Formats: sequence, C-alpha cells, structure tokens
Amino acid sequence: MAKRTLRPGCCGFLAAIAVCVVGGLVFAYAIFNKHNAAVPSGTDTGGTSRPVSSAVSKALAPASEMKTGGLLMLINAQSPLPSDYTPALSTVDKSYYLSSDKDNHFDARAAPYLSQMIHDARADGVQLVIVSGYRSMAYQTDNFDRKVSQYRAQGYGPSTASSKAATLVAPPGTSEHESGLATDIVSSDWYKKNTDLTAAFDQTEAFAWMEKHAADYGFILRYPKGKTNITGIEYEPWHWRYVGKENALKMTGAGLCLEEYDGKA
Repeated sequence: MAKRTLRPGCCGFLAAIAVCVVGGLVFAYAIFNKHNAAVPSGTDTGGTSRPVSSAVSKALAPASEMKTGGLLMLINAQSPLPSDYTPALSTVDKSYYLSSDKDNHFDARAAPYLSQMIHDARADGVQLVIVSGYRSMAYQTDNFDRKVSQYRAQGYGPSTASSKAATLVAPPGTSEHESGLATDIVSSDWYKKNTDLTAAFDQTEAFAWMEKHAADYGFILRYPKGKTNITGIEYEPWHWRYVGKENALKMTGAGLCLEEYDGKA
C-alpha cells in the first residue's frame, strides 16, 4: 500500500487548530487556578480578620468531632461541659511543667503530641514550660474565684467583677482546661520578669516558636488577637488547644478561630 502524506497546507491548518485548543486549555486553567488560589474568606493579605461564612467553616470542620468529647467541641459559657464529663487522661513528664506540683494529666489523645512539642522546642533551644494543663472543676472554681476577688479589690461590685473575670478566666464548667485539651505555655524565664500572664508574651522567642510550629503538633492559638468578639475571651498568646494536626493546619492556614471553623461564629 502506498504511504500517504499530508499536504503542507493541511499540516498548517491542523497546527493552527492545535494552538487554539492548547491556548484555550491554558486560559481555562489560569482562571480555575486563580479562583482556587484565592485567599480564604477568614483572612486577607493584610493579615486583618474578616467574617467567615458558616458555609465555608462547616465545610472544613468534621461534624463528628464537634460533639461532646470530640477534638473540635466548643467549651464556653454557651456550651459548658456536662457536669459528669470525665476525659480519658494520661500523664506528661513533670519536667515539662513550670512547677513539679502541677497536675500533669492531659487528654490521652493529645498528651504524646504535647510532650513531643515541648521536647522539640527545647531541642531548638527554646525552653518552653507548661504553666497549666488539665484542671479539675474544683481547681477551676478556685481559679475563677481568685480573679473575681482581684476585681473586687479594685472596687468593682460582685456582678461586674464576675463579668470582667469571665473574660480572662472561664467560669467552672466552661474552661477548656477541664477537657484536658488545653494548655498554657510560656518560656522558662517568663515569671522571672513578669508576675502574671500578659499579652506581652507574644514578643518572646517562645511565642514565635509556638506560632510557627504548634499546628504541626495539632495545636492552635485558641484565643487569637482580633477575635475577642467571637470567642468572648481576650487575646491569650499563651493558651493553646489541641484539635489534631489536620484541623490545626487548616485553621491556622485560613486564620480561623474554633468558633469560625465549627460554623458557630
């Protein structure tokens, strides 16, 4: 059979069609990629938080993990822990705590990651210490009452003192520490220079390390700057909540607090 060849004019026509097809695909991909690379609705390029739609946050948060006992459960004045809630606990090495007399229990799912995070930070030369981890309801009651007393000593009435205290210390039954999933972390020398936990902690090397690495261990900054109107708690650069690595990376990357991620904001 004779070998068939395409005429030059035919080749040029086919080449033109191929260029058009490829060009169209490239244009379509560019539009698609631009759309999907958009900044998540919870953040903008200037770092300023803006409202996140419930549809977006609900699509991110696994509903099963938002139930009581789940890694994404909300614990606050509107969603208190059941009075009989008892987390499954394990221990963390007491050498990782500010004081050896602290209760060194933590949620069993999170304890290994908390330990590894402290270990790795110290290996990097950053001496993190745990100020507080798990707290029983009795301990939280004492903690809250102490803050109320401080405001009372400043001249505030009982109701106002309690309200102001609640923006800094969760009332009993509404503290994340009672779940065993939350921890307060500072540098080992923090209390040599300070008498209390303050927002100035975010100027330390310890905070910088946590901000950069905490999500890799499943932790989020629970009460971030600019979110008080959503969380109901003032900015706390020392308070970290375990939500699991996948959730933590999504939330940190999108600039979402837990309420936004759960679709409760």
